[in-house]
Amino acid sequence: MNDESPAETIRRAAQLMRERAEAMPPGLWRAEGRDVTATQDYEGDEPDWDCAFNVAVCRRQDEAQHVAAMHNAARDIAGWLEREAALIDAPGGAAAERYPLAAARAYLGEPS
Repeated sequence: MNDESPAETIRRAAQLMRERAEAMPPGLWRAEGRDVTATQDYEGDEPDWDCAFNVAVCRRQDEAQHVAAMHNAARDIAGWLEREAALIDAPGGAAAERYPLAAARAYLGEPS
């Protein structure tokens, strides 16, 4: 059995989520049919030039929409998890762990 505290589990999930998001091309991501596309604005010699590139091809359009939406939200969700972990560590904060811990475990693929 894992000996880490609920706050540590939540932080581990947030860190992994943030690392995965940062390793991918920057957003804003969008679903175009079954393709997931990331668009990045470049500045410099070519002002207002957008570079769009395909990130993933999914089996169905709704899968592509899910991937695009989750990437766009990943940093915000990781931030929420980190804030919740800090609250859990605060005096009397353990009562607030249920939902962020469930979300963290789901993301990590661990049993609730």
